[in-house]
Amino acid sequence: MNKQHHMIKRIGAAGGATLLAALVLSGCQGAPRADAPSATSVGAALMAQKTCHPAKKCPAPTTTTTAPAPAPTTTTTAPAPTTTTTAPAPTTTTTTTAPAPTTTTTAPVPTTSSVPGQVCTNPYYKTSDANGGVSDGGYYVHNNLWNAAKYPGTTGSTEVCSYHSWNHTAYASNASGTGEVKTYPNVHKDYSGRTINSFTQLTSTFAQVSPNSGIYNVAYDMWLNGVPNDEVMVWTENHKQYPAGSKFTTVTISGVSWDVYATSGNGYIAFVPSGGKVLTSGTVDLKAMLQWLVAQGRLPATSTVDQVGYGVEVVDTGGSKATWNFTDFSITDR
Repeated sequence: MNKQHHMIKRIGAAGGATLLAALVLSGCQGAPRADAPSATSVGAALMAQKTCHPAKKCPAPTTTTTAPAPAPTTTTTAPAPTTTTTAPAPTTTTTTTAPAPTTTTTAPVPTTSSVPGQVCTNPYYKTSDANGGVSDGGYYVHNNLWNAAKYPGTTGSTEVCSYHSWNHTAYASNASGTGEVKTYPNVHKDYSGRTINSFTQLTSTFAQVSPNSGIYNVAYDMWLNGVPNDEVMVWTENHKQYPAGSKFTTVTISGVSWDVYATSGNGYIAFVPSGGKVLTSGTVDLKAMLQWLVAQGRLPATSTVDQVGYGVEVVDTGGSKATWNFTDFSITDR
């Protein structure tokens, strides 16, 4: 999608204050943090969609199965026993676009079947490309180094076992003191402009393990009314980071007390756990949050949901590489 858009800066502890800066750009520079839509996404052309990135999506893995050959039967004169020979078990090949190794599933069972709660230890896909990613199970896992080029030396690599089991290792520095987010590796799902009220349910599960060093926030990122356009974030862990805008209230949703921040015009809104609470796993009611914002006059009632993602906004990794392990993610949408 070729359009101009803005980037919102987050200010870390090293910045000492909240800074909101609007940059009007096109292409892949300095848009607000976000994940890029997948090949079937609404945005389909964004480099950095936390971000603004031309969508460079990998198609969902395809599976080709060779059926076993029919068993030959040898018959003698009656009464004649039947001798049956069974052909070898079929071989299934799963292929992903580049970098896309081919996995032959004879044995062991392919790692794409990893269950929620497991740390990814045998990834079928790896990338350090700034816009690298892979489709998996109806979601898109995206490396999304959307703002790294502005800060030479920033790196990030993603390993994927499944959409609910993946790792990201990053290096970033806030030596400049700007507190800007450099990357937002994430897993996300795209929607075709569904209105908030069209959902009878929009909830999500999550789980992750963080390095507890540097400056970052682990968060949901929802794009509304286009990608990118209006942004609503739900932070589940905040490590020395500050949201843009200013706090306007506190509300309890999904059994959690949230401090709610907004910029002028409500183009960016963030729910942040009160009192520095860290949520390493759980379930959030995203529809309830969006409906509450509509009731508060912060969102139009006609707002559409275009993308829902979950990942980490990386500002600084504390002087060395840091790794985040994402071990659960799912969206229930009806």
